[in-house]
Amino acid sequence: MKRNLMQELMRWKGRKPRKPLILRGARQVGKTYALKMFGESAFPRYHYFNFEEDERLGSYQGYVAENFVAQELRAAGLASLYAWQGRTSEIEFVIESETGVIPWEVKSGRVTQSKSLGVYEQKFHPPGSYVLSARNMAHSNTRHYVPVYAAGSLARKILFSSSSENKTAAPIRAKAQN
Repeated sequence: MKRNLMQELMRWKGRKPRKPLILRGARQVGKTYALKMFGESAFPRYHYFNFEEDERLGSYQGYVAENFVAQELRAAGLASLYAWQGRTSEIEFVIESETGVIPWEVKSGRVTQSKSLGVYEQKFHPPGSYVLSARNMAHSNTRHYVPVYAAGSLARKILFSSSSENKTAAPIRAKAQN
């Protein structure tokens, strides 16, 4: 098992662009040890963070999730990123698509309640909205719940559309909205 895991990790390292590494498995089988060994052997420097064990890192989870989504948007080809801020509400990202401006709310955990998204939806009536979180995919009316790790795939789906006349992908830019 250890040899197979290390081979998979080396394949992951060789991919360009690399997606985030998420390692799941049963408890107490050596995942942490394997990741640390891989980090030491495959990279000149590496950082190991365990958000579940180190309570000091808990307050940074939102920051990490938002920055991950921002990086995925940039990697998908979005040159500029825009947010929306109301009096007491904010949406991390607003993205223009063929159907209109779509808000993306980023949550670091499994709780997906969003007062800010509700305020935005009441004010602008977007064609859809997305909540990116640690939960699995789901939807409710025009609100879609997507795992944070799928941000890049979702961004490419929204940002690049192929028309029936033109089969080449055309980027759609983010738009500021007051």
